[in-house]
Amino acid sequence: MSKKKEKAKKKSEEHKRLAAARAAVEAGEYVSVEEFIEVEKASATPDASGASKKIEGSNKKKHKKSEHTIVHRQVGAPDKPSLLARLKNYFKGVITEMRRVVWPTRQEVINSTIIVLVTLVFFGIFAFVIDQISTVLMDFIIKLAAR
Repeated sequence: MSKKKEKAKKKSEEHKRLAAARAAVEAGEYVSVEEFIEVEKASATPDASGASKKIEGSNKKKHKKSEHTIVHRQVGAPDKPSLLARLKNYFKGVITEMRRVVWPTRQEVINSTIIVLVTLVFFGIFAFVIDQISTVLMDFIIKLAAR
């Protein structure tokens, strides 16, 4: 396939994805922040003065700004999704995040555990030694004061 055809196909796929995201936003459905931002960028149109102007109806309700936050755009105040729909959406997000996790290998876990145990023993011994030294010093000071 030629580069022009590949580029045209990629652009066409991007337009389809953006159109689907725009339709979801306009329907008041939950969409990811990235999709919402793309729709907002695409909906900004230059006016006669050359300044960028948002298309009417782009009021949105944002919760937190994070990669995983879901944004709900209210168009005519749609009803809040049911508990079941929200739980389904939550678990979809959990599954998506679990797929992104890079799990450590068995050897990495063993090495980390050994490092933690050695550090724990070292600081345990260190605390014991400091305690013994301070006990001897306090006994010495008390004996001096008793004379």
